[in-house]
Amino acid sequence: DPRKVNSYDDFLQVVGDFFLHVCGHRNAEPAPDLDRDLILREAQAVLNRAYRDDGGAVVAYRCARSGLEGGMRIVLDRMVEQWKTEERHKYCFAVLRQDINSLSWDDRVRFVCYLQQQMTAFLPPELRDEPPERLARDHEKLIQTCVTAADKLARTFQNQ
Repeated sequence: DPRKVNSYDDFLQVVGDFFLHVCGHRNAEPAPDLDRDLILREAQAVLNRAYRDDGGAVVAYRCARSGLEGGMRIVLDRMVEQWKTEERHKYCFAVLRQDINSLSWDDRVRFVCYLQQQMTAFLPPELRDEPPERLARDHEKLIQTCVTAADKLARTFQNQ
């Protein structure tokens, strides 16, 4: 049964090979000589984050071993969804950071003020109540919060 694995070693082998394949083709063409050990460690970390709310990789292994709920296929699907979300966050964060850093001081303060107003419902009190001038100087957490909120909102509409 292709939905099942026989051992934890087999499970890690499938997870690692799959993630190596995904990472090797992330730019639409095969990547040369990826560090297999590094990729395997990253694969396990992504797997743990994908199953963080359910008990981590142990739960993923149980699913893959039993074949229930889709077995190994569901494990790999959840893993790749987690990875795609993280990659999207990194990209959006980098773009926003670059754009904000390229603004003049006054434009940066105005932009941060605009973000605070538009994202009020999603901001924790320490970001909502912070003076825009302070956030314009140290805007990393604000950007991360906005990117995460936008992603959650998008997923909410996708699931409707």
